[in-house]
Amino acid sequence: MKQAAVYRVVLVLLVIVRLSMTLTNLNLTVISAGLGVAIFILGMHRLSKIFRWASLIFFILGILLLLVATPNLTIVCQAINDMLDIVTLLIVMQLFTIPIAVGHYRMAVESFVDNRLHQPKSIFLFVMIVTNILSSILSLGTVPIIFSILGETLRKRIPHYEEFSSKAITRAFILGTLWSPGAATIFLICSVTNVAWISLFIPSFLLSLLGLTISYFLERKSGLLNTVMAYHHSRPKVTHQKVELTNDKMRLLQIMFAVLGLLLLSFILIMLKIGSSMQAVTLSGIFIVSLWVLALSQKPTSRVEVRQNIRSFWHNGLFSGSSLAPFFVAVGTFSYAFEHSPLEETFAHTLSPFLSQIGWLVLIAIPIIIVAMALVGIHPLASIALFGKLVVAVHLPFSPVLIALSLNIGGAVAYMLSPFAGIILVVASILNVSAGSISIKWNWKFCAIFVTLGLGLAWLLTIF
Repeated sequence: MKQAAVYRVVLVLLVIVRLSMTLTNLNLTVISAGLGVAIFILGMHRLSKIFRWASLIFFILGILLLLVATPNLTIVCQAINDMLDIVTLLIVMQLFTIPIAVGHYRMAVESFVDNRLHQPKSIFLFVMIVTNILSSILSLGTVPIIFSILGETLRKRIPHYEEFSSKAITRAFILGTLWSPGAATIFLICSVTNVAWISLFIPSFLLSLLGLTISYFLERKSGLLNTVMAYHHSRPKVTHQKVELTNDKMRLLQIMFAVLGLLLLSFILIMLKIGSSMQAVTLSGIFIVSLWVLALSQKPTSRVEVRQNIRSFWHNGLFSGSSLAPFFVAVGTFSYAFEHSPLEETFAHTLSPFLSQIGWLVLIAIPIIIVAMALVGIHPLASIALFGKLVVAVHLPFSPVLIALSLNIGGAVAYMLSPFAGIILVVASILNVSAGSISIKWNWKFCAIFVTLGLGLAWLLTIF
């Protein structure tokens, strides 16, 4: 219990220190690195076995490379600091659970589906859009929320409920990781490729829209969305008044405005050069959440709920947001060490002739390798961190943005096809179906089409 309390304090101190470094000229690198080491030690037991081993290997390799190449305390501290902004961002994004709970947005979504959406096609599209939007601020917490909101409604109204729900939710959630400011994947890719988030956002968002469109029309063609629902004809008539329906729509719009506000403010801060992309998104997240909670607190009844949900965040949300913190400390240390060691030149010299020979096939090989590694249990984040750094070291004759998009597509498809991926395991557990059914049986065709069209779109976007 004492260790958990200490860990919470360390996480909060990290957020304060990283924000102080962003907003002031204070040099707190050593303090920040010390907090990073504390997070690595205190958070290791919270990782799954696979992530624990991956974190240990990355961290040890990183420290060894630093000691061999540049045995300097300042350099070591900079290496440990390399990806601490991702940890800070993920913690801050969990703050969005507070206004989501206080504003009772779950009820609004459920009510809107019950009263306005009557056909599988419209419900499938709505579930994908809501999941995609919520995933941008709530990350993996989106999945249990969506099921708690719509699970019973979908179970009653949709034939083939398990297949319908898993396809809509897993695809929309994972497609959200392509662009969302709350996703670790895109910022990891930015770190290993040195491509700014603002450069990746628009093409990644368009890739997400492409994926949602493919998913919708693929299922329409398959017949999954064409089944007539007996429940629709016999379900009890809902007696919501027009005022209540208007309130439901307003609450849905509030969520969209919050996401748009987060993105717009982030872009403004980036343009003003206030911190890096990750730091800009972190500051924007704190501002939007504060504004949202303040607006909700105007009602006396909401103030009690605000206090309750802040306590809930302190006890649970902090740990949820920092669930992969030790892994990012380790990956950041390795990534920085590799970039500043002779190994980078050695790999570049060795791999360049081979990769130059296969040319454009490299872009196709990147997603295939990430997926293959995911199928044998290696997490896509680990694959992206390692393989992304190796590919960038070779200095291929492609746009860095195109390489980053190929990594992004590979990561997304790996999440969908791997029965070991967290999102797949969570959905499988909730639906009580096998992870293999969700990942491979129900998603392989979508993934094949998405990779093909996605790489084509990425290539076109980088040209124009």
